[in-house]
Amino acid sequence: MRKTSAKKSKTETKATELQPSHVAESAEQAFEVLVSRLSSQQREASSSLISYLRTSLKTHPAQEQKTYFSALDVLRDVLKSNDHLFLKRQQHYHLAATTDLPAVYANITNVRLAIDRLIAFISSRVRIGGKIEVGIAAGNVNRTPGVEVMIAGRDPKLKSIDEAEYMRRIYSSDAKEAEGSVLLACRQLLAKEVGRLWCDVGEKRMVEHRLFLPEAPSASPFDHNQKTYRYDIKVRNYAYIRKCFGIKKAEYLILHIEELVRSLVRHPIDVVLSNKDEGLITAIYESAGDGAESVASRISRRLANDHFTIGKKKVDVSFSYALDLVQAQRT
Repeated sequence: MRKTSAKKSKTETKATELQPSHVAESAEQAFEVLVSRLSSQQREASSSLISYLRTSLKTHPAQEQKTYFSALDVLRDVLKSNDHLFLKRQQHYHLAATTDLPAVYANITNVRLAIDRLIAFISSRVRIGGKIEVGIAAGNVNRTPGVEVMIAGRDPKLKSIDEAEYMRRIYSSDAKEAEGSVLLACRQLLAKEVGRLWCDVGEKRMVEHRLFLPEAPSASPFDHNQKTYRYDIKVRNYAYIRKCFGIKKAEYLILHIEELVRSLVRHPIDVVLSNKDEGLITAIYESAGDGAESVASRISRRLANDHFTIGKKKVDVSFSYALDLVQAQRT
């Protein structure tokens, strides 16, 4: 009787081990059946989407890596694990949380790592003896319900430079500056979870870092495997414009172009920065598949069709563009 029971248990274990691959195989087969039912014209019109979905079914990370969990519990754990850092810098924090927070759906390891890096980064920028404000509440980003975490503090460096230059530095991927590598790395970690991270300067010049996590799995295949892109827009004849109209008026032109680009993306989630000395506008955003090129094309078409003026005089502005995948430095 014992031998029979042992064999039965072993057989059941093997069946359980085979189940995930069997489900995955069935999903691929079901997809191919759906594709076969499309007409040749439909398949041709949707060829890029079909190719993307076919690849996604084979290469998408296992869903078992993502679970439902309490973002508040993770936030508390990370804050507690950084007590030594706060003690070393004589800092204190205040945590405010709303009631009835929904559970979020993500890879808890990636979320914990992103929050930990972000808190260490903010602590390093807040003065010794300073205060860090932490808040968590239910939120909604692009019609997606979830939880939003806010971590804020005053950065003394903001006093010596203007807000635009400050934002440019903390998002820079330049190895010489290396200030923005942490934020970019955190953005990439959260993009894998269909989450978002952005930074802004709030009231009383508090630097606010906001992190969003969804409460349910995304139904769109394009939300998975998102990557961070940098789109540089360079005014090629900027030196000539400065010479003709003066430095101040040329800078106003750059600010106008920056606002125009900002209106074409999901600001403040998507970041738009400008360098008035070089005549450079940069957009940083997350996208998957051909989405990055689509956003870049929308911006370049709008700039090509727009008319720019300084005062009442029309200005011919020549642009060059560069779209690159952001590779944040490891921290």
